Amino acid sequence: MYALLGFAVGTWLRLMVAAPIALLIPYLVMAFPPAMEPVWLRHLVVVSSNCCTTAETLSLRAVGGFLVLTCTVAFGAFLVSAHRYGGGLRLVHGVPAVGVGVALALVLAAGLAAVATDARRQGLRCQDASGTQLCLWPEHEQVRSEAAAILARVGADARRTGARYPRRVTESGRARPMEGVVSLEPGATASERTGELLGALTPRPSEECLQRVRLTKRVDRELYWSVTVVVAGWWAHRLGVPIDSTAATDPGQVRQWLRGLEARPMHQQVSAMNQIVTAVPGCGRLPAM
Repeated sequence: MYALLGFAVGTWLRLMVAAPIALLIPYLVMAFPPAMEPVWLRHLVVVSSNCCTTAETLSLRAVGGFLVLTCTVAFGAFLVSAHRYGGGLRLVHGVPAVGVGVALALVLAAGLAAVATDARRQGLRCQDASGTQLCLWPEHEQVRSEAAAILARVGADARRTGARYPRRVTESGRARPMEGVVSLEPGATASERTGELLGALTPRPSEECLQRVRLTKRVDRELYWSVTVVVAGWWAHRLGVPIDSTAATDPGQVRQWLRGLEARPMHQQVSAMNQIVTAVPGCGRLPAM
């Protein structure tokens, strides 16, 4: 695209003027739109490199907007060059096509977030794991048996104590209420995967309720993520397995909460865990810990 654009500039201007312009245009296009508001302008000139989690794919709208604008600019540059050399094409014939291309690119990109992604929709495999449905992407299938064994122990302990936990744990980014969200990377350590899985036993808060919490300042947004690590730590203590709890916003506070919980009678511990599992999805009132 930029080569055609530079060629078009060179056909109409002298070299001393055309060369600096041909060098400056790509710099301006690559440097300014990605740093400007609205943020969706960046998708017209670059393809996002900050994508994606295992539950996401690059937005087709972002890719489409970039390709449409690139082809439109290339066509416009070709049109200008052909007109200059008398190729039989008149500028007036191509202006509507260029206008339509620019408009289509704007429509495709308008409203996209800074990192434009779509939820991954195909390939999720769900199997029962001792009463809990475990849904993993095909590339993580090799850790299913490890995760299923942990969930089996969770289920057995929950039946003895009455503790509540999600009966569906999924890697999909479109989890429904009261479902746990997990990402079991085979390249992670066993303790990291265990911590991730046990953390998924607390249903994730919805983005809507987190936004509401942040705006009303009723409670710190990060508190809910720390509570998730508390639940993971409690289950790890119950099962006697090591986990990596560094994901907490305040690991020291998490350890303090866990010590306080473990000092209570078992029925109070279970009651606190059940209250967390019930409250977190809707950003409700958390138990004192």
